[in-house]
Amino acid sequence: MRLGARGLNIFLVGDPASEQWLSAALAANDFTVVTYHAIWHENGSTTEESRKAVVEAVKAADAVVLDLSVEASQPPAALALGIAVTLSKNVVMVADSDAELSTAQHVLRYARSDREPDAHFVSRLTDAVENPMAEEELESREPQVFISYSHADDEYLGRLKVHLRPLQRSSNVRIWSDADILPGMLWRDEIRDAVERADIAILLVSADFLASEFIITNELPTLLKSARTRGATILPLVLTRCRFTRDPDLNIFQAVNDPDRPLAVLSMGEREEHYDKVASEVERVIKARVGAV
Repeated sequence: MRLGARGLNIFLVGDPASEQWLSAALAANDFTVVTYHAIWHENGSTTEESRKAVVEAVKAADAVVLDLSVEASQPPAALALGIAVTLSKNVVMVADSDAELSTAQHVLRYARSDREPDAHFVSRLTDAVENPMAEEELESREPQVFISYSHADDEYLGRLKVHLRPLQRSSNVRIWSDADILPGMLWRDEIRDAVERADIAILLVSADFLASEFIITNELPTLLKSARTRGATILPLVLTRCRFTRDPDLNIFQAVNDPDRPLAVLSMGEREEHYDKVASEVERVIKARVGAV
């Protein structure tokens, strides 16, 4: 259920540094933000007065955002959480550690070194604030990796998926390509849904890829839009000599490999190095932007 478009009131609890950059990110999206430390300073660090002020702030909030990454912020976060749960408020937890709260409706991760408004993280945070999620929906949400490729390049897809498979076990990641469509499924709907959910898109770029009417018309526009509006990560892997570096929609993305030395001209060992590099980059992005849910 959508609380409503921007203009919501947010109560934010974290350490002073995280409150500062999270406040800036939320305010830039037209939310009104009140922070725990602002209340604390306004009340002269008087415990009882500050507690009353926190209760009032939570009551007035449409959503409560808690950053549990720093131990010092956890006691006030626990206070705000208890009040928010009692009042059935939307609770959004962010962290760069393994801290979890079963009562939080959203768990978003960021890398400790990335304490600045990252486009992907801010997009997910904004959506979490605006859209309370049912607990069962949260539990089923996995980081989504979509592989866009031409069927003429099946051999490359197979080897790449071998390198990505360990991530499915260790990081609870959904790796999806149209090879996962079962007989009887509405394949166009399945592909559209997978493209729209993608947090990361791996593009196996070749002459056949660029010649595919379906890819150019149906998959790429949505993936490129997701990169612009949701901060989805695009990882091109160039398979054959092709128009990649001359394509204005694609050449803005850094390819995993040197486009002048596509996989087709490399030895098997060199190809394996690039498949591993893709898997490593996917893992890095998941840990830094998406995290384990």
